[in-house]
Amino acid sequence: RPLSTFGLTTLGDWRAGIRYVAVAGALMVPLLWIGAGDAALQAEYPLPRDAWGFNAWTPFAWALTYALYYVGWEFSFRGVLQLGLEPRLGPALSLLVPLVGSTLIHVRKPFGETFSAIPGAFLLGFLAWRTRSTWWPVLLHLWIGTLIDCFSWWRGGMGGP
Repeated sequence: RPLSTFGLTTLGDWRAGIRYVAVAGALMVPLLWIGAGDAALQAEYPLPRDAWGFNAWTPFAWALTYALYYVGWEFSFRGVLQLGLEPRLGPALSLLVPLVGSTLIHVRKPFGETFSAIPGAFLLGFLAWRTRSTWWPVLLHLWIGTLIDCFSWWRGGMGGP
């Protein structure tokens, strides 16, 4: 099937995508700030701390790396699994398949992250379904991943505010 079937070559309903990403992205800021105060989350994040010499520019360089990661993640879960299965399973059931899969991948993460993966996967799935594109979930997931790294860095006393 063409890649557009999986939402990879289209922005879909971009007006809805911008709206949902802006609102959800803004609502995530205080939640992620609070979550980043958790010692277990600070032990897990920021991810590049051990991989690179960590400095003020690392989160921005890491965001570029994250972008590639989230394109693959969202194309697999929201594109291939959800949008690809939707004609056979319908919208509700096709949203649950990647929700279960992506939540299971978070099981070994800190409890707050694992628990939040459930509504997070639902939100990202809804966004893919509503816009018919995987790019809006990529953008929102990138925002969340980058913020949790930055906030964990700052709240963990690694030189941030």
